[in-house]
Amino acid sequence: MHRSPSRRALSLSLLLAACGGGGTEAIKTGFDDTGADVDEDPPEITHEQLGTQLFGQAALVQATVVDLESEIGEVKVFYRRNDVTTWSELALTPAGDDLFGVQIPGDEVSGSGMKYYLTAADVVGNTVAYPIEGEALPLDFRVSAD
Repeated sequence: MHRSPSRRALSLSLLLAACGGGGTEAIKTGFDDTGADVDEDPPEITHEQLGTQLFGQAALVQATVVDLESEIGEVKVFYRRNDVTTWSELALTPAGDDLFGVQIPGDEVSGSGMKYYLTAADVVGNTVAYPIEGEALPLDFRVSAD
């Protein structure tokens, strides 16, 4: 027996009502009917790797961070001396024109060299690291006494 679509919908409503569904609850169809685009793209980070830094002097970390769909939520630098395994982190602050910056304190710029990487997140939670491998393959810079 072939039923028309309207009879199937009526049967489904009656079945929902009989099962305690009340027939008024929304059924998720898996389709986004709001028409709004969902931002699934992380921000883009552009950064020029730091060159040799002076022992005991603050090291300025700057990056340009752009997201065409959402606002930037946070930008961070993770850093450590080559002979240490624990990462420290600092938040970069906006400096205008998509530029963000922070100084690694001079008393932490020591040893023979340091490793670092950046992360950025937009306000909807998309994140990215720079370099893309982040902690697994960080950038580095030499620390010199002169």
